Amino acid sequence: RLSLWANPLLGLLSLAAFALAAREIAGGRTASLASLFLAASAAQIWCVRFPSAEIAAQFLLCSGLFCLFRAIDDGGGAWALLAGICFAEALLALFTAALALPALLLISAAWDWRGRRRAGLLLLLPMAAGLLDQGLAGGVEQVAGGLGALILGLAGHGDDPLDLGQAHLLQ
Repeated sequence: RLSLWANPLLGLLSLAAFALAAREIAGGRTASLASLFLAASAAQIWCVRFPSAEIAAQFLLCSGLFCLFRAIDDGGGAWALLAGICFAEALLALFTAALALPALLLISAAWDWRGRRRAGLLLLLPMAAGLLDQGLAGGVEQVAGGLGALILGLAGHGDDPLDLGQAHLLQ
């Protein structure tokens, strides 16, 4: 029964991470107001009511943004590494988090990289590893599905053993 509180707890943590990230770019009063609007939104209330990956991805993306803004302000490699790890974990939690990558790359492109090449690598390497892992997982899933269909076809559960289970798509 305690596990039922995991998603609401992550929802609270994601609100705190959102507030911290918003405070970095807009100040305390604006961050508080934006956090209040997020907490009262129908989508936020709906998503924290049941276990789903959306709230975990939201927490990781907001935490990553906070760490990225701190890395830009402080120039620290540790903040950049933590931001990259948060973004990579968000990709692993929910692949649609990849939709945020263009914005993250634009923020990173606006960053003055002179003298901070190490911090930039620490940001981008975990993100690249997360994307690579998602790509490999998708490829392995397709190959495994194709092999499974071939085995079923060869075992006589289909009309054509080389059909790979795709004939229903043509009808």
